[in-house]
Amino acid sequence: MKAAEKQFIKAVKAELKEYGIRLVFSRSNFVKTSDMRCFGFFDEEQIRVAKNNPKWIEVLAHEYSHFIQWITNSKLYGKSDKAATIIERWLHGKKYDTRTVHRAFDAIRAMERECEMITVEVIKEYGLDVDIERYKQEANCYIYIHHLMELHRKKLDHFKKDPLVPYYIRKMPSSFRATSHQTFPKKVEAILERCV
Repeated sequence: MKAAEKQFIKAVKAELKEYGIRLVFSRSNFVKTSDMRCFGFFDEEQIRVAKNNPKWIEVLAHEYSHFIQWITNSKLYGKSDKAATIIERWLHGKKYDTRTVHRAFDAIRAMERECEMITVEVIKEYGLDVDIERYKQEANCYIYIHHLMELHRKKLDHFKKDPLVPYYIRKMPSSFRATSHQTFPKKVEAILERCV
């Protein structure tokens, strides 16, 4: 483990401890939430990260950024709980009107975009060995995936192919000037549609 990573983990643990939150590393490729497998999550009791994922340090930075949103009372983060519940229930078959579903996805995309922007600042602040341009491409890809989920009523772990692989990531915008939370460019949609 690199010195910057050790320092980052130490700082995260210390800050989380002030709020009674744990940092938990899993020795697997994925961690499980109540509904799906993922690389990591923050749930206001813990940050849990799959340490066998080669990008675990990025995942930790991202989940720590959700923690930052929470402690700073981000309005976007505050709206995300209700929106996530609507999306989860809708993906499991519950009926909602189209407008409610769209607003829920808008709220999640906006919150995730804010989180990704914070994550880039965290990566820079702690000097983590992460290619920022590639990270921004992956962040935009992750946000665009939420457009696909809405269009196809499908969870990410039910896609035919994983869109978060280098082939697709390299085709994404490498800046946050792209308003990936608001628009789904036809060119990007055509690329990512292959995954659904």
